[in-house]
Amino acid sequence: MVVMNINNTTHTMSLSSITSRNLMDVETAIKLTVSRMRTTEFSRHDNDCDAIMADYVIMLTGLDPMAAWRGKYFNDEGAEAFIKEAGGNCSLVRAGMNSIGISSHLGEPKRGDVVVIDYHGEEITGLYLYPFTALKTERGARQARFAKIIGAWTCV
Repeated sequence: MVVMNINNTTHTMSLSSITSRNLMDVETAIKLTVSRMRTTEFSRHDNDCDAIMADYVIMLTGLDPMAAWRGKYFNDEGAEAFIKEAGGNCSLVRAGMNSIGISSHLGEPKRGDVVVIDYHGEEITGLYLYPFTALKTERGARQARFAKIIGAWTCV
């Protein structure tokens, strides 16, 4: 269950209720995702950068790129070990996106793309919203401008 606040209105959504018949348009999914980044506490596995962006992909496609590893970690140590074993966060995200048939692309990302960027030496998954990337970090929601893009995926 995801709870988001948009324009002072609380929206509750069960991601399991999204099917191919009721997928969201990109702009609605962007608004819900950015609101979630801004209004919720960071928590490993269910509200970190990878989980938030996987839930964004579910809103657009009905498919979960994180399905193979949901429940594999619940704290910083577990996340770090799991990501290291995968070869880094970008490798983990790439594997998840490939598992649902979405390949990374070369070139400039477009608005609404899932990206992995180098953010102060860490590979962080975010939402590309030219001219910045929206992120959820342990310190809260952030905007990264001019960050090096390591990987990019277009969902729709």
